[in-house]
Amino acid sequence: MADELRPARPDMRVLYISGYHNDARVRRLEQAGKAFFPKPFTAAAIADKVSELLAATPPNKPGQSAVTPVTAEAAEGH
Repeated sequence: MADELRPARPDMRVLYISGYHNDARVRRLEQAGKAFFPKPFTAAAIADKVSELLAATPPNKPGQSAVTPVTAEAAEGH
């Protein structure tokens, strides 16, 4: 869906969420530098991540994330 909307909204920020952290699709997102947040997470942790994403400088190139991916280990600390 994000890829379909990107041409119309090149500065749109996208946060990918999945409960399948070891999935090949998730690894591709992370390798591409996409903002990814693994489940499970707390309401406070997701609110912080969304705030970070919205405050980030828009990407230089369409489809490029301005936010560093979050690892499962980092998410567990929230």
